[in-house]
Amino acid sequence: MRENYSVFTYLISPNGERVAQMDSWPQKGNAPTSTWQPGNRIRDEYELTVPSSAALGVYSIQIGAYLAETGDRLQVLDVSGQAQSDHLLLSSIRVHE
Repeated sequence: MRENYSVFTYLISPNGERVAQMDSWPQKGNAPTSTWQPGNRIRDEYELTVPSSAALGVYSIQIGAYLAETGDRLQVLDVSGQAQSDHLLLSSIRVHE
């Protein structure tokens, strides 16, 4: 990649509302995407806090990347190279009492 993309991590409520978010360059700026090489693996940690007001239910964790200057997001491609989305569903969590 020639540009440096920021990574977004969202916690999405059961009704589709973004309730927590963390955006950063990979490894808090220590691994900018312009330095990535094919085949490299980059470990990158993000911390999201479930708000105390969060409703019970299943929440999704979404990730993606964007150019901070324009807000343009990288597209997620399928095996044939067709754009499918601008984020990945990383995991789900259940909020309960």
